[in-house]
Order: sequence, then structure tokens, then C-alpha cells
Amino acid sequence: MRILTLIQAYLPTVGGMIRYSADVVEHLRTRGHQVDVLAPAPGTQTSLSPSSQGTVINVPAWFQIDSAVIAPMYPTAFCALAKGYDLLHFNFPSPIAELSLLAFSSRLKQVRKVVTYHSDIVPAKRFSGLYNKFITRSFLDSMDDIIVTSSQLLNSSPHLKALKSRTQVIPLGVPSKKFALHSVKKNMKRPLQVLFVGRLSRYKGIDYLIAAMPKLNAELRVVGAGPLEASLRSQISSLSLQERITLLGNMSESKLISEYHAADVLVLPSTDSAEAFGYVLIEAMMARCAVVSTELGTGTSFVNQHGETGFVLPPKDSAAIHRALTKLDRDRGLLKDYQGNAYNRAIKHFGIECMLEMTANLFEGDSNKSSDLGICSTKAVSSAAHALDQVVTT
Repeated sequence: MRILTLIQAYLPTVGGMIRYSADVVEHLRTRGHQVDVLAPAPGTQTSLSPSSQGTVINVPAWFQIDSAVIAPMYPTAFCALAKGYDLLHFNFPSPIAELSLLAFSSRLKQVRKVVTYHSDIVPAKRFSGLYNKFITRSFLDSMDDIIVTSSQLLNSSPHLKALKSRTQVIPLGVPSKKFALHSVKKNMKRPLQVLFVGRLSRYKGIDYLIAAMPKLNAELRVVGAGPLEASLRSQISSLSLQERITLLGNMSESKLISEYHAADVLVLPSTDSAEAFGYVLIEAMMARCAVVSTELGTGTSFVNQHGETGFVLPPKDSAAIHRALTKLDRDRGLLKDYQGNAYNRAIKHFGIECMLEMTANLFEGDSNKSSDLGICSTKAVSSAAHALDQVVTT
């Protein structure tokens, strides 16, 4: 098949949606499919990253509003490319892609459309009410199939309840072999090693984690970047925690895996259902980390089992985070039990092989496979991108 993946960004990052898409793209290519990616990216010109089985096309992004990327040339790129594929794979939410589809839907009636529904657009986002009312439902109605990452999200999302007949639950998964290569023995005699991984943004709730750190026998390492970095640095300084909290920024996958293995516990203190699954939870569990997360009515409480792999706490509750981390610090036997349970659960339920096989089977099962897999060639994609550059530069 010729497949086009649509996503809000396709750059090296700690974002779970991007790592999920990269894994799916790579797997589909190994099965012989031509898979291209269309995504906004910082810059002034369209860029291409070609390979033998697909190309990543990055269209210039100007700025963001509440995480929604503004990329004026994206709809033109979408219109020029989308009709040349057998299947379009969307990753919701990605407003620029969803609006582009609705704008040109009449030209794409014969193209099969699948979306992975990663999370709701929550009320905290500006214009979320209008977007959900006029865009979300129309977009989902146009999909042939919907993938959701947990039954919890399927049941709690107001947008998916009427679409269950077209929806399949496929939990996220991570490559266990990558984590085994970095395995190290954890040191139980040092201060508790706490890790946060994620974008430094509103719903991640890291400010509540920082507020829980005073008077803890613990050190916190923060992986990720985002709009809240300056305010978080100010918070750390005001609490005199500079010696115990380190902001590391984004990092390579291999370094991130090393951070997981060095940590005792990962805390994901997200505040609302914009956190629909918690990809970092299963990555941490693969590295034998206990985990602390919040109850959001989404997949986070499916991944992390309270009292088995860690703690599930109320959101926006620094005191609860403090109590949980204090208990893990003082009872290292319990910490070790949670770490072992977390690893066993990750291996049993969240290996990447099952996720990829289920996703590929869904893509292939109801589609008319083309015998000519190379029709949307790199040359054709390059020509379309060159035309877009001419518009941008003039």
C-alpha cells in the first residue's frame, strides 16, 4: 500500500505520540509498504528526508497557539499529496491535519482513512468548545477506522461513545530489547532517584511534583523542554532546590533509556485527560522503575496498577505525591517489589510487537492492496515539496 502518516511533529523528542508514529511507520515499511510522513516543522522551507521506502516531508511551521501548530503551507501540501495514497493515517489531536482533511474531503472520498485517537481536546485549551463541536465530530465521522489506546479512554471520551463500532483498542507498546541492552543494577542505598519525562507544558503537572520535593530524601531529574521551563526554574529557585532538581532538556533515545535505568521511580503527575495513556509509564516500567501517576479516567490507570506497580494519586495534589515518594524512600523493599511488578506487567502487556502487529493488520485487513507499491515515489514527493517552496520563498 501507499500510506501517508499525518502528525503534528516528526522530530526527535520525548513526545509519546511521535515515538508511536515512528515505530508504526518503520514497521509498516518492513512489511513492504510505501510510507511517507507529512508534518509541520520549524524552518522557512519544506525539507525532505527520503529513504528507499518512504519520505518525511516537513512543512514550515510559523508558531503555535495552545500546542496547535500554525503552518499556512500545510493545507496546500496535504491537498497536493493526499489523493495519491491508498490510506491516510491521522494522529488526533493535530488540528492542522484535521482541518486540512475537512477542507479537501470531497477530493478524498476514495482514500481510506484511519486515525489513532491519542487524547481528547480538553476545556483548558482555548477554542476547545468550538473545535470539538464543529471539527472533532465531523473529522471522526469521516474516518473508516479509529484506533484508541485504552478501553478507559474509549469509555470516557464524549466523542467516541457513538463510534464504538468503528473503534478498536490497541494499547501502546515499547521495544523491550532496547531497554534490555541498557540494563543496570539500581543502587538502593542512595537518596531516592525520581524521574520526570515529558513536555514542560500545562497538563503535565510537573509544578506539583516540584512542590512535593522539599523535605524529601530524593533527587529529581527532568527530561524534556517546553513553554513552562522558565517558570519551573523560578519555582525551583524559590524553593532552594537547585542542588536536588536537574533540568536536562531533550535528549537522544539512548541517553533517555539510561536515565530510566538510573531512576528508582518515574512520576507522571498529569492534571487532566489530555494525558490519555502515558507512554513514558511503560518505558519506565520496562527499565524496572516503579511509577506514580494520577487518576484521570484515561489509560494511565490501566498502565499503572495502584498498589502493584506504584501509586495512582488524585491530580493536582503535591501532598499526595510527597507521601507516596516518602513511603517508597523509607520502604525500599516495597520499592523493589513495585519495580519488579512494573517490569513484569510491561513485558506481559505492553511489548511493541503486539501493538505493531494489530495496527498493521487493521491497516491491511480492509484495504485494496496495490500491486504497484512505488507509485508515490520520492521523486513525486520531492516535486510537490519543491512547488511549495516556491510559494514560500515568493
